Amino acid sequence: MKNHLKEAEVELHKKLAGKYKSIRWKNKNSTYYNTLWIKNLLDIKFKFNSVLDYGCGTGSLYPFLKQKFNEAKYTGIDISPDMLKVAKESYPGGKFIEGDGENLPFKNKTFDLVIVRGALHHLPNPEKGLKEISRVLKPKGFLIASEPSANFITSLMRRLVPHRHEHFSDVHKEFYVNDFNRILIKNNLKPLNVKHWGYLAYPFAFPDIIPQFSKLPFSIFKALVNIDKLMKETPILNKLSWGITVTAKKSS
Repeated sequence: MKNHLKEAEVELHKKLAGKYKSIRWKNKNSTYYNTLWIKNLLDIKFKFNSVLDYGCGTGSLYPFLKQKFNEAKYTGIDISPDMLKVAKESYPGGKFIEGDGENLPFKNKTFDLVIVRGALHHLPNPEKGLKEISRVLKPKGFLIASEPSANFITSLMRRLVPHRHEHFSDVHKEFYVNDFNRILIKNNLKPLNVKHWGYLAYPFAFPDIIPQFSKLPFSIFKALVNIDKLMKETPILNKLSWGITVTAKKSS
């Protein structure tokens, strides 16, 4: 990662780390939505011995991963020392390492599973990050990556977020499915499926970004979540999602 961009990301997340813990994970709508998101992310039937939480942030995936893959050895890595400080305080049983996603400090073929929840779009070069993920994955290992999707509606909405610069840096990206899959294939990762997620309820699940949305009654928020489930099953509409979750398998 280029030094100035790396420093900008670290500085940004120094400001955000406390908000994740004090606002995002203490708001009822946000907690409910993020729990659904994570459970959907981890909807895989295989067992794993070693899991890398790539861009682990404040460690929010840790308890879910331990519950889902109880026997697996967990490692979380993030570039932000402030995010990791929160992770270590919240989950003292986890192994959290400071490191660069474009230059992972692990040997080749180390992990059975790499989980990425909204981290690749922070990199100046996501392809370099995926190349590193492929390198540290064992043959026939799995990658599950959840990232912002690109479409004309959500791309516009992201640019209209108030005080955008306080939450997002210039390096942040969004992905078209075909482009993302092309990068996966180039790096010896075979896409197995793509799930679209996040529609009407999504913007109300991040009160640290848009505080005004935190006032939405939980009953209305749950109704939006139910509408989202219908949109997810509706052709054409289902492509207009805020995010995608891609599952891929390393060929060899």
